[in-house]
Parts: sequence; structure tokens; C-alpha cells
Amino acid sequence: WTLQASIFERRKAVYDSKLDSFDRQLDELSSVISRSQSDAEGYRQRLKVAASIEQMRKQLEARQVGSRLNTLLAEDNWAEMSRSLSNAEQTTEAAKRQQGGTAADRNGYIQSWRAEVSQSLSEANSRLSDARELLNKAKLRKQLVELRSEADAIVQSVAKVSVGAVLQSGERLITLVPVNAPLEIETNIVGRSSGFVHVGDPVVIKFDTFPYSQYGLAHGTVRALSPDSFSARDQVRD
Repeated sequence: WTLQASIFERRKAVYDSKLDSFDRQLDELSSVISRSQSDAEGYRQRLKVAASIEQMRKQLEARQVGSRLNTLLAEDNWAEMSRSLSNAEQTTEAAKRQQGGTAADRNGYIQSWRAEVSQSLSEANSRLSDARELLNKAKLRKQLVELRSEADAIVQSVAKVSVGAVLQSGERLITLVPVNAPLEIETNIVGRSSGFVHVGDPVVIKFDTFPYSQYGLAHGTVRALSPDSFSARDQVRD
């Protein structure tokens, strides 16, 4: 994400710089147009004055009051004003054409940049969609192969099976002992004492591993009694 953001920032900087260049060109051309139009208006006013002076010089020359030289100078001044006006108008038109071309180039650059960004965005969205699909598949595969206990527990035993083996229905794979769960003990009662044991009776438990004289006794309550009885021979056979 950081790399993509950095790339976009660089591309955006180039884009902004290019637009600034176009805008400067357009501003310069606007200044040229404004200046040329102002010059043209001034030349039009001076051309009117030059035409009036030329007409007066011709009248004075016809009356033999003015000289031919003054008439020629007036005609030259009118021609110069006319030429300057034509140059100003041509400069205005050329700047307008150049301004239109620059504006078209600017708009074309914007459209091209947007099209390129849209294409890149479309490709990125496509790659993102593919990546999300792969991620969902990976999550599904993980759910299919991952076994999660409903509560925190300690692994007591794991069946000896090879990798890739298929377990039959009801076959035990892992035995877990829940953490902080009540301790349940399954024990055998001799037949002559079974009639004196009832559900709910308190019991005292001794552990062979932990001598009761040192570690004390455990106390509990009878929770269930098996309705069946078996002999020691049956137990050995099982």
C-alpha cells in the first residue's frame, strides 16, 4: 500500500506540473492577446487621425498652401499606422489560435491521464479481486484442515495415524482435557459394596501418585453409577 501511494504521489506531481505549464502558457497568451488588442485599438485611433491629416494636407496642397512633401509625409504616416494595425490584429489572431491549441492540448492531456489512471485502477481492482478470491480459498482450506477446541484444554493423547490417513467415523484422534474443568474419575466398585453406593454420596479419593499423608485427600460426590456389572475376567478380555 505504501509503495502504491508513493507511485501515485509521483504521478500526481508530474500531472500537476504539466497542468501548471499549460496554465502558464495560456496566461502568457492571454497577456499577448490583451496587449495586441490594446495596441490595435490605439492604432485604429491614430489611423483615423492620420487619415484626417492626410486629407487636410491634400487640400492644402491643392490650394497651393501646403507642400507636396507634407502630403507625402502624411500618406507615409497613414501607411505606417495601417501596417502597425494589421500587425497587431495578426498577432491577436495568431495568439488566439495558439491559445486554442494549447487549451486543446491541456484537455487532451487531462483526458489521457484520466484514461490511464482508470485503466490502472481497473487492473488493480482486478488483481485485488483475484487476491481476495485466493484469500477466501485459503481461509476455507484452513477451516477444513484446522481443528479448534471449543475451550482451552490440554492434549492428553494423540492417535498414531500417518499424514493423509482417513479416519473412520467415531474413531478417536485427539483426547483433550479442558483447563479448569471439574475432575471426573471413573473407578470400579467391588460387587459386594455396589449396593451401598448411591448417586450424591460423598467420596474421599486417594491418589497412588501423590501419597495422601503428604498431599492430602481429594473429596468429591458420586455423579453416576453404571447399571452393568462385569467380572475381572471380562475386564481383562476387553
